[in-house]
Amino acid sequence: MREIIVDQIMKQPVYSVDVEDTIADAIKKMNEKGTKKILVMEKGKPVGVLEKWKILESDMGKKVKDVELSNFKVVPLGTVLSALESDLLNYPAIYIFSPANPNKILGIITAFDLVRAY
Repeated sequence: MREIIVDQIMKQPVYSVDVEDTIADAIKKMNEKGTKKILVMEKGKPVGVLEKWKILESDMGKKVKDVELSNFKVVPLGTVLSALESDLLNYPAIYIFSPANPNKILGIITAFDLVRAY
């Protein structure tokens, strides 16, 4: 079996919202971009993942920072995919960063991507 590197299957671009954005703004962006999860940033650094299925209609006026965010994992470009298989059971997504700039998120991998890769 060939070794798969995260760079080969990660999806780009990575969409994000700021912790100060409203949930309504985040949902609008998710709908526009066709995604069910979005990275949440604070002062240019990733702090969590907002997942569409966790949001209630009553949350729409709240700020992103006021709802439950999911944890996430970040790994550098060049990481071997097989090393992440169990992580995708615990995190909604794994984000890929540039070793030259750890705050620069370059791509995303989900469990769906893992299944497609094999």
